[in-house]
Amino acid sequence: MKIDAKGRKRVTYKRYQTPLETLSLLEKPAQYLRDGLSMKALKRSEPPSATPMRHGECNKQKPNSLSGCG
Repeated sequence: MKIDAKGRKRVTYKRYQTPLETLSLLEKPAQYLRDGLSMKALKRSEPPSATPMRHGECNKQKPNSLSGCG
């Protein structure tokens, strides 16, 4: 945590990941899930990645996509 020029606390993270990614890195992640829920089901229902696109991936999107590259 760093304090900027205006006195606000700024937190920077070394690694960005979703809660599902954090859970899947644990040993035996299924033990932390509710009964009847599996890791396979969670990964199937995962929304598209919110991570920034790599160079050249913009062209792979559908042409009418609203979430195009800026």
